[in-house]
Amino acid sequence: MLNHCKLLTASLTVATLLLILGFSSIASARTEQQTLYASDASETSLFGSSIAVSDNILVVGASHENRFGRKQISEAGAVYVFRRSGFTWNQIAKLTASDAKSGDRFGGSVAVSGDTIVIGLGNDPKKIGRRINVVYVFAKPISGWQDSTETCTLITTSGKGQDLFGHSVDVSGETIVVGAPNSGISGAAYVFTKPESGWEDTIKSARLTPADGQSEDQFGWSVGISEGTIVVGANAEDGGSGDPLSNAGAAYVFVKPGAKWKSTTEDARITASDAQDYDEFGYSVAISGNNIVVGALYERGGSGDPFINSGSAYIFSKSPSGWKTSTETAKLSASNAHSHDLFGKSVAISHDSIVIGAEAGDVRKKRSLTGPGAAYLFTKPLSGWKNSTESYNLSSLDAQAKDSFGSSVAISGNNIAIGAYKEDGGKGDPLLESGAVYLFIQSSDSLPPKFVSGPTISEIKDITAVILFETDEATKCTIDLGISKLSDKRVTSHKIGSKHAVLITGLKPRSNYQLQVNITDVAGNTPVSSEIIKFTTRRKPDITAPVITKKPIILNTDDTSVLIEWQTNELSTSIINYGVDATLGQHQENKNLTVVHKLHLTDLHKNQIYFAQVSNADPAGNGPRQSKMISFMTGSLSNNVTEEKQTVVAYTGQSSEELQKQLKNATETIRQLQTKLTFAEQDKWRVDILRAQLAKVELDNQTLQHKLVYFQKGEGNSEVLQSKLTTCESSLYNIDEKLQDAETSFRNLQDAIDLIRNRFQARTEE
Repeated sequence: MLNHCKLLTASLTVATLLLILGFSSIASARTEQQTLYASDASETSLFGSSIAVSDNILVVGASHENRFGRKQISEAGAVYVFRRSGFTWNQIAKLTASDAKSGDRFGGSVAVSGDTIVIGLGNDPKKIGRRINVVYVFAKPISGWQDSTETCTLITTSGKGQDLFGHSVDVSGETIVVGAPNSGISGAAYVFTKPESGWEDTIKSARLTPADGQSEDQFGWSVGISEGTIVVGANAEDGGSGDPLSNAGAAYVFVKPGAKWKSTTEDARITASDAQDYDEFGYSVAISGNNIVVGALYERGGSGDPFINSGSAYIFSKSPSGWKTSTETAKLSASNAHSHDLFGKSVAISHDSIVIGAEAGDVRKKRSLTGPGAAYLFTKPLSGWKNSTESYNLSSLDAQAKDSFGSSVAISGNNIAIGAYKEDGGKGDPLLESGAVYLFIQSSDSLPPKFVSGPTISEIKDITAVILFETDEATKCTIDLGISKLSDKRVTSHKIGSKHAVLITGLKPRSNYQLQVNITDVAGNTPVSSEIIKFTTRRKPDITAPVITKKPIILNTDDTSVLIEWQTNELSTSIINYGVDATLGQHQENKNLTVVHKLHLTDLHKNQIYFAQVSNADPAGNGPRQSKMISFMTGSLSNNVTEEKQTVVAYTGQSSEELQKQLKNATETIRQLQTKLTFAEQDKWRVDILRAQLAKVELDNQTLQHKLVYFQKGEGNSEVLQSKLTTCESSLYNIDEKLQDAETSFRNLQDAIDLIRNRFQARTEE
């Protein structure tokens, strides 16, 4: 049929199947290497309705694509070209028809061989948008594949739109075959050969028809070509002479007659050995060398017909005397067959590997009526093809009902592509029936990988670490880790290579972890696990400046010095900025780390009011975080009474002029003290606020105490509540300390002012 890759370049004996993202034993469900979507995906574009692959080029039809730049043409269709680089496929071109029309469904069939891409229309017989159908040929430009319209078109002189010319296409080297299942009485297939000057608009080289053709056989529903041999499916053929079976189906083999193709009938007609009504043998066909595979999607499922429309596929191998004497070699079926699987909807062959799609199958063994679809890989046994079930089955990670996974399949070398044209656009299903293509890769590697070095832990931080290791071949990996058990967390790295550096995130600071690395090679061989290794994350980086937990207080003062003390929540340096007014201007620092800070300021002026702010910086360089402004006055408060008596005596006999000078100084000092008193009154206002805050915290504390008792009875999470209570009690303690400090500061300052007032009042009276 249309979805097949030909021109095989090498023999490959497949021992194992690699699906890069999943692994299991033979005949178990597998997962994909990569999922492809159109770069401009839109709803109901049906990306994946047809696919073809040749070496590292993948061609995908989206028969209902509507967008052509800014233009919208309903169901005009488009085709996307992808190229493989390493293990990754990337879109490199979007191909469209220069004469695109609504309802064309360009990309209903696709084929690729080397530098040639062939694209047919997918017209519905009931909705013909053209007077005559054409097939489009794209030749690779010198600069490589790029967004473009066709190089040339292929037509037939007698063709009509109703012929469905281009319903199926295939290409091998310089020869293209096109199916037209409604052409003439029974249908036809047309052969086109590349002119010496290169592909150009041309008509057929030959018209192929069946010798026993009858009305509505649908000869040309599927086509395949490999070098000089063409196979054509007629899925509605009625079973040979006398038409004993309705729509049992048949396939016809044509061998190139001499130097060039010419109009002819078949060299051989092939049918199923167990043919029944409505099997539709020939719905899909593919050929590689001396082997042909034919799909019969409505076949009833083996002896006794236990499954309705489960489907089968048949292999025919060329005999030594040619195709005329060849008979059925093997019958292929799914090991988990269900009714209505439609196994054989699509087929593809590459030397000793066959892929068969079951559009409604389900490898999860659920009801296939709503199955997401499945595909099956068959590998040729050493003794040759024989009746069998699959070597491996293929499925998608995001499978959902009616995705139509397996509606189209293609294989070339070790590249396998599966179309799911009704897939809804990836995670979250953003685009209804936009379609997807899933890529798989097969390999003959059966040996597990090995660790060459590592794993080791590098760049350990508080919440991250890097795992380093090297393997003897390209691998992917998963990493299991945890604090109490390895299953706490799993990290999957999708990078494929031999040298690995995997970043682990989301760790807990200052925690002891254990870790194990699991590696799997690109052939999907059994995962190999490393030894369990251990590491400890670092403490959380300190990014917070020290907090002053006890406000600065005056411990002692005399005429020219003062001792100030305060406390912080962490080790830090001690800093004081001070001066005779609010601009400060003087600085003193002690770089010793401590939580109880004491700084002795000296060389101060006697009986002078000073303003000061304390601050701190921790070893991490955070800070300084400054306190609120404080003030103090030099003078030994403990000896004030004695000083007052001595002062009175000293003033006896002094001149009035000298006394007036002293009085003036006292008046200035009182003015300064009045300023400080204003600050003190503000402190009292803050005291009132703190008292209100304290009352609220005390109420919260009581509420939490009651809740704690309730939870401790087994009716809640007491650990969480206990944590909240501890935080609340800490806050209560801090506010209480702040309140006491504020009240003490206010009282001390008020007492100092009253004492100095009394001192100067005594001098005045004297």
